[in-house]
Amino acid sequence: MLNNQFGIYNAYGYDNVISTAIWTANQSSTPTGARFAAQNDGNLVVYGSTAIWSSHTATSGLMAAFCLQLLDSGNLIWKNSTNSIIWQSNTTVVTG
Repeated sequence: MLNNQFGIYNAYGYDNVISTAIWTANQSSTPTGARFAAQNDGNLVVYGSTAIWSSHTATSGLMAAFCLQLLDSGNLIWKNSTNSIIWQSNTTVVTG
């Protein structure tokens, strides 16, 4: 979260940190105190007083195991118990 906007950010510098957004959620609002939840039903959700963004990956039941992983490429992936990607940000860090 940066300024109450959930996303993937490339941050660099020391003392005066500079960040560049690689991917941000298309949130309906950016309330103070928003929180991110990786839910047992397989859904990724950003909550304010209500849900303001969702990956829409909920299943009909509990996911036995899952993994949220940020790859070196900058792509954020959400995998289920069979190691299949069920959601990804489709982002890439540009270097150079």
